Amino acid sequence: MQILKQVGALGLAVGAEHRRDKLDNPSLSGTKDGAIHSSYVAAKGDSKVSAVFLEVLAPVIKTVELSGALRDDKYDRFSSTTPKLGAGDNFFQRPLRLPRTA
Repeated sequence: MQILKQVGALGLAVGAEHRRDKLDNPSLSGTKDGAIHSSYVAAKGDSKVSAVFLEVLAPVIKTVELSGALRDDKYDRFSSTTPKLGAGDNFFQRPLRLPRTA
């Protein structure tokens, strides 16, 4: 692992999420029979969402790093998989030294 000593360590993040959303928004009295005219919308329902993700950060040389990520979301009615690839220059992430003013 001599190369990791020269350019930096590999970064890895893994995670998961699960949630249930519920909505109970009954109609206003008077909107059912038209006595009150409103843009208010009644709604009721619930949904479940599950997701997993993985992200990797790999330094290539001292000043360049590559990153990749993948997220998979599962909803009640559909699924979504989102990839991400990136490259960055961490040359400017060194400590900034300001001149003394006093």
